[in-house]
Amino acid sequence: MNKKRTRTQRRAAKRVQAPAPVVPAAAEPAKPPATRVYRNYLVAFLDSLAQSKPLLQFGTLQETTADQIKDVLDPAVRQVLDVREAFRRFFEKVDAPTKLLDGLSPEDRQRALAMRKADGTYRVFSDSLVVTVPLSKEEEYRGSTLGVWRAMTAAAAVTTIALAEGKPIRGGIEIAVGIEIAEDEVYGPALAQAYVLESKQADYPRVLIGDNMWRYLEVIAGATEFKTPEGQLARRFAELSMQLVTVDPDDGRRMLDIFGTSARDSKAIDVDTVRRAYAFALSQVRRFADAGDQKLYQRYRRLVEYLIRRLPLWGLVP
Repeated sequence: MNKKRTRTQRRAAKRVQAPAPVVPAAAEPAKPPATRVYRNYLVAFLDSLAQSKPLLQFGTLQETTADQIKDVLDPAVRQVLDVREAFRRFFEKVDAPTKLLDGLSPEDRQRALAMRKADGTYRVFSDSLVVTVPLSKEEEYRGSTLGVWRAMTAAAAVTTIALAEGKPIRGGIEIAVGIEIAEDEVYGPALAQAYVLESKQADYPRVLIGDNMWRYLEVIAGATEFKTPEGQLARRFAELSMQLVTVDPDDGRRMLDIFGTSARDSKAIDVDTVRRAYAFALSQVRRFADAGDQKLYQRYRRLVEYLIRRLPLWGLVP
């Protein structure tokens, strides 16, 4: 028997003996839709303004030097990180004031104190921040309304402090249906509507309150059928949240009253913060007036007008 193989046979043998290609392990599949839970969420979308424009002038490192980009990028990075840290401090430390528990029996008071932890998370990406609070009817909405109040208080505080530092924030807060597609990441109408409030409707540095959000607070605050300690706390948190809101006389939109009576009484900010915020807003009005930028001039003019209405609460004059 002739053991010699033709060239074609030898090539075929090599192909047969070649090792099988290594197939990478498949990524863990996403949750099938049947296992996901659709529910109502509060979503707050907050965005630091005037961050991207200075960065658009640069391309690759081949087109500019590291020192040139460093002079612009380092302050921008510090601003983003400062806002994140300020929000983290307020969001994690905000808790139910002890005076809310006055009038409860010792047993009910202790029970209420044990329930003060609220649901709610936040995520950051680039110069934006997204807060989500899942809403439920458990404990007569007590946990949900505490989470709502907590998110609104933190958003108001960080917006105020950022403005005083010359780092204006614009945002929107709304309640709608959503779905958790990853840990602490909510997707759906709730996120979309909060984003629209911020990007399309807020116009100037302020945080708009959506219609669903306001109706939710009205319903809970007016729920006289809530008789348990949890229910009474839920109503109080809803009332406190409503006190954080005012109406802009220019367009009739509800927005966070970041320098209002509640902010003053909470002592989260001081008079110097208000003074510096007003000085910054006024400087922007003059800056854009001198530059002939009517769009930004009008935006900061509206902010200044809001601040002028609030200065007397702090013993200040324009």
